[in-house]
Amino acid sequence: MPEILPYVYASVSDVASYLNTTISSGSSDEAATLTAIYRAEKLIEDFCSRSFVVVNETRKYDGDGTESMLGVDIMSIPSIVDESYTLTSSDYFLYPYGKYPKTKIVRTHGQCFTPGQQNISITALFGYQEVALVTGKATSGTTSTIVDTTNRKEVDDYWNAYVVSVTAGTNIGKSRYITDFVYSTSTISVDTTTPFPVAIDSTSEYVIGKIPRAIRLATTRLASILLRTRGGAGMYPIVSESQGDYSVSYDPDKPLSSIDRETAAILASYVLTSFG
Repeated sequence: MPEILPYVYASVSDVASYLNTTISSGSSDEAATLTAIYRAEKLIEDFCSRSFVVVNETRKYDGDGTESMLGVDIMSIPSIVDESYTLTSSDYFLYPYGKYPKTKIVRTHGQCFTPGQQNISITALFGYQEVALVTGKATSGTTSTIVDTTNRKEVDDYWNAYVVSVTAGTNIGKSRYITDFVYSTSTISVDTTTPFPVAIDSTSEYVIGKIPRAIRLATTRLASILLRTRGGAGMYPIVSESQGDYSVSYDPDKPLSSIDRETAAILASYVLTSFG
């Protein structure tokens, strides 16, 4: 069976519903579908020039001598270093006001970013989310669960279909699709077919976010283009697809390398630009 790749933008059940079929847990069809979802996610990230999961990291940018820096997806208060000077909260504004993500940094007091290559360092939670993130820290866990008895007091199933991203400690940088939440034990469960590499522990800090509906739809559709049901015999690469006056053919021996027109239309408003 091929390697099972982690997915976060859509689920196997999303694809099964889209294709009006049944995909059995543990089957080769499930493995093929997970791989298709993973491939779809990477195509979407390349097309949109942004990720829809959150990571805690430091990124380097070129200073251009202007007061503004565009093209960043920031979900937290950042630490910004311009050359060797660490900016304070009064040295900049984040835009847009009152919504996430923040995609523009503007210097205050008539200051500008210092011209240079890779001379601006920003440490923050990066990624595209349309709502404020929910944060927490595990009290214990396994490779497929996060237990947080301090912060997680929501009702059963509250976090189902959300995405949990580990931002510090064990499994930092890993994101997984949430399949269940149990109030009585404060336990978040992720898909056991794509567990964390090692067990979650008390060093694991995390955020919970939700994939935008349009991104979930685009992922489901694109993954479905990569698959089709043939007489119940399994999932196969689609040879061609037609919708209305639009049709496209695929070489089953080559991976899909571009976004089709209809999926591109779904994604259009999520493409990161440099125009603010």
